[in-house]
Amino acid sequence: VLFRSGSITGIAPDVVKTIMGRLGVPKVEGVVAAYGELIPGMQARRWDFVGACLTITKLRCEQVRFMDPIVIDGGSFLYMKDQIANPPKTMTELAQMNLTVGVLTGGAHSQLTIAKGVTQANLKQFPNDPALIEGMQAKRIQIVLGSLQGLQAVLRGRNLNVGIVYPIPDNPPKGSGPVFRHADTDL
Repeated sequence: VLFRSGSITGIAPDVVKTIMGRLGVPKVEGVVAAYGELIPGMQARRWDFVGACLTITKLRCEQVRFMDPIVIDGGSFLYMKDQIANPPKTMTELAQMNLTVGVLTGGAHSQLTIAKGVTQANLKQFPNDPALIEGMQAKRIQIVLGSLQGLQAVLRGRNLNVGIVYPIPDNPPKGSGPVFRHADTDL
């Protein structure tokens, strides 16, 4: 999600606005929340649905109902070229290299990273993609694990000497899209 002139934009919010407009809902009001708050906030009825791209996982399917995927995207490693000469090419290599990894709070990558062997001490969580990149620049983390499209969107206009590893064979592309409460079948 990018913010322009006080409005929320990005592929998922734009698709949501278009679909809701076609359904006769003339205005959709966006609420900004940290990634890890999206599903809990919806379940607590702070908003009606999540109009962001959430990765489809088995655990999330138990919690929410997904719209058809609107983005197919996979994990990517982002690193400063002057700090890591030979970046990992797989999640397994990432764990073996003992790097400090930044991921989105509440994101699918945090659980996958631990499952692949990265220690909890080497995992740092951030609320959004800009914070991940700023954490890497500040040397709080050595490498970012995030969605390729999200990271590329934040990197536009920034002149950083970064490298990107994509695709990651043991973190293949997955579908993602907006989500709804299971009970809200009318939406």
